[in-house]
Order: sequence, then structure tokens, then C-alpha cells
Amino acid sequence: MRYLFSLILAFIITLPVYAINAFVELKQFNTADHQTFVELQLMLPGKSLQFVEKDSAQFQASVEVLILIKQEEEIAAYDKYVLNSDILEANQYVDLLDVKRFALEQGAYKVEVSFTDVNNPAQKKEIQQIFEVDFPKDEISLSDITLAEKIEKQTEENIYSRSGYEVIPNVINFFSGKHKELGFYLEVYGTDKIIEEDAYMISYAIMDEGVGKVMNGLRKFKKASPAPVEVVMAVFNIEDLPSGNYSFSVEIRNKQNELLTYKTTSFQRSKPVNVDEAIANITNEVDVKDTFVENYTNVDSLDFYMSSLLPVLDHGHHVVVNNAIDSKNIDIMQQVFYNYLKALFPLNTEAEFNTYKKVVLTVHDKYQTLIQYGHETDRGRFFLQYGKPSEIIVGNEAGSLPYEIWTYDKVNETRQNNVKTIFFNPDIASNSYPVLHSQIQGELYNEQWKIELYSHSARSSRPDLDLTDKRRTVGERAIEIFEGTNLPRNLDSKPGE
Repeated sequence: MRYLFSLILAFIITLPVYAINAFVELKQFNTADHQTFVELQLMLPGKSLQFVEKDSAQFQASVEVLILIKQEEEIAAYDKYVLNSDILEANQYVDLLDVKRFALEQGAYKVEVSFTDVNNPAQKKEIQQIFEVDFPKDEISLSDITLAEKIEKQTEENIYSRSGYEVIPNVINFFSGKHKELGFYLEVYGTDKIIEEDAYMISYAIMDEGVGKVMNGLRKFKKASPAPVEVVMAVFNIEDLPSGNYSFSVEIRNKQNELLTYKTTSFQRSKPVNVDEAIANITNEVDVKDTFVENYTNVDSLDFYMSSLLPVLDHGHHVVVNNAIDSKNIDIMQQVFYNYLKALFPLNTEAEFNTYKKVVLTVHDKYQTLIQYGHETDRGRFFLQYGKPSEIIVGNEAGSLPYEIWTYDKVNETRQNNVKTIFFNPDIASNSYPVLHSQIQGELYNEQWKIELYSHSARSSRPDLDLTDKRRTVGERAIEIFEGTNLPRNLDSKPGE
């Protein structure tokens, strides 16, 4: 009996375990005659599905899909169908991909998408999302951005057809090392009613989400004439784009270079850097003899100044710098340090770095904490990355945590004007002041920032506060200042230092 039980147990353990997985992306679109609709992009990883034999050595996966779109308690749209994979040989998998479009009036909705593995009905998954269809007729508006695996001229109409092209969506916004290209699709609406000039400019770029700067060579432009609908699509070569978190940004500007509207979406790239190879290449090619870097012989000093370059370096280089720092090897640290100094300050490396160094030391004196260099804090990074703010407003009124609001009249990297960032201090002991919310593209955008800022003493002293409401309550000075509805009152307002 014990032998039989062991056999049964082994058989159970070696059976494949199928836990169905699914991803849904919802995109909103409009038409020239204001017929709004949503597009649901569905993806099910093949390895989460059960493939069953259909013919000899021929296998297929099947998933029942139920889509319900509700407005309050009424069903606004509905679909139910079975999505089948291609027929494959044994031990092969393929992801299931589908696109469904539904015409919807403007308003608030809830979508529910249920998946059931036909070959293993116990495996189910449901995804829900609340959304609002909102395309004002008297404003320029944009569709959602679709990031694409592939964009090519279509040969016949299919579910991926878009303006004469086949646009294969990347539903999970993840691009692995096998991806050599990144495509996107977007539509611009209503420029004919707003823009009086004969042309306007559309720019689109891949930006480092952590640093907020455009990646080298990954910005493009399109000149367009005002029209009810303008289709925008392009393909970027990302073969050299390193691993990291990125944002894809689209901007609409008039002839005066004024930003009219923009839209962003985030994506991840996984292309692991061979750090050992990268450092080996640097040490083979870079010679610090008879350079000013040769005078940096202290590990702690090199650590400090090398890490001070991170706010102005593309995110993909951070792993190389950090690994060189961790090595504690003076020669390696000097060579990697000098390599990036030459890249950042190519004209007069020593003089330009000495200018930057003065700012780094000022930032360190002002923003250092017990466990962080000044440039490692968010305020220090912002100062080095975006420059001195035009204004800093310090607040610590009753009902809120301590905060600072920084205003930049112009941010060159993102080409934005008059943008604000709020830092706050949730931990008095650390005094680190992390970013709470920012209007700068690529930085933290936190819709809950009001709740977090007023979540402590405000809750006890003002239980009537509705911090999710966009309407302001008297006394919520940070909200008034950030949203530009009032001048600072009894607050420390000063030019950026």
C-alpha cells in the first residue's frame, strides 16, 4: 500500500500545473464624427493554458472569453466566444492574442472580462476595470497609445487593421532582448477646430522613466496640418536600448512651440547588460594616466563623485557605475569614472566637471541625510538633473506633513513649461523629503498625493475633509499652491537656491 501511495503521489507531482493567466489593455478612440469606442487587447500566455491533442501529435489550447461592459447596472456591450490557439506539435506553446472593439457613448463604465480554460474548466480568471470615455468636442484630444510588437502594411483586413496597417499590440508593454523594434500607434483629434495656423508639430520619444530624459536618438517629429483626425505611427530601433523602466511620450505643439496636449505610457525593457564585459571594455580602452582623475585615490571620494553622476546619466549606465563602485578597486573606479566624465563633459572635461562638482557639494550640504548623500535624495537628484528651480515654497501648516513645492519655469529635457513637483517628509527623523507628486513627464505621478499629504493630523483634526474631491477646502494650502489657485500665505516662498 505504501508503494502504491508513493506511485500515486509521484504521478500527481509530475502532472503539469496550469494556472491560467491573462492580461487586458483597454484603449480609447474617437472618430471624425465623434463616434467613440474602446478597444480591448487580450493576451493569454500559452504556458498557463492546457494544450490537448486534437489529432495525432497535434495540440491546441482553447479559452472561453466573456466580456461585459456595464454602465451602472445596465449592460452597454457584450461578447462571448472561444479563442483557439494555432495547432502545434507536442511540447510547444504559443500565446493567445485577440482584439475586440466596442462602440460606446461618452460616460463612465465598468468592464469585466472572464477567462475559462476550455480544456481545464477549473482554471478561471476575471479582470475588472473602471474607466471613463471622455473626448471633449471643443478641445484637442488624443487616443490612448498602443505600443506595438510589429507595424507593417496590411495585405488584408483583420482584427489588427489600423488605417491601412497591421498593428500587433504589445499588450503587457514589456520588450525583451529579442525585440529589436518598438512601434506605436496613436490618433490626434480636433486640431482643425483649435489650431488656426496651417501646421503644428507632433513629437514622440522614449524617455528614461527614472531620470526623465529622452534616450539618445529615440525622439522623432512629424509636421501635420489641422484635421479632424490625424494618425500617428512609427517604429523605433531599440536594439541598443538597455534594461530599464521607460515612458513613451507624445506631445502636440503649435508653431510657437507651446505645449497643447500630451500623453504618456510606461513600458519595461529587459536586455541584461554583461557588466563584466562592459567594465572590461572600459578598462582596456580608458587610460587615466596624466589626467586629473589620477588624483582621486580614495575609495570613499570616488564612491561619492561617481554616484553623483547617476542623476545625469542614462539609466542603462547605472549598473556599470554601481558595479565599479562596489568593486572598491581604485584602478577600475578611476577608469569607469573618467569614461563617463568624458561622455558627459566632452569639450573640457576637467573644467566642466569642476563646475558640476561645486553644485554637487552644495547639494550635498543642503540635502544630505544620515544615510544618503545629498545627490541620492530626490531633492538632490532633481537639482542636479533639472537644474535650480525657479521657486521653492516650504510649507508646514497645521493639518499637513512638512512639504516643499518646486516650480520650474522651463524643463529642457521634457520641453515643459511651468511645472511643479511636491516633496514631503513622512519621516521627521530621516528628513529625506521624497517626491510625492510631479508634473514633470517621467517622474512620479501620484493621483493620491493629497490624501498622503493630509493623511495624518488632518484626519484627526478635520474628519470632514474629502481629500479625493478635486474641490479645495479652505486651509489646504499645498493644494491651492500646487494647482495655482492662490498665492502663498504665511509660507516661506523663495527663489530656488
